[in-house]
Amino acid sequence: EEKNIVYILRILKTISELTEIIVVDDGSSDRTAILASNLPGVRVITNTKNMGKTRSVIAGIKVAKNDAILMVDADLVGLESGH
Repeated sequence: EEKNIVYILRILKTISELTEIIVVDDGSSDRTAILASNLPGVRVITNTKNMGKTRSVIAGIKVAKNDAILMVDADLVGLESGH
């Protein structure tokens, strides 16, 4: 997701209904977490080792402050704020 994470996060940041953005880095070896943490208003949760998608989703939900949660993968292509 290193190639798309900044693009995806910038799109999400334009959507006023989203009041928090949490990125769960599941023990990746690329720069995804670093790139995400450099964007203001983005919270990064890092698993020290790969725990799998389900456990990563649960980790993000546990720290979320809102009742309604939107989950988006960073490898989406063509995401626009209107979606």
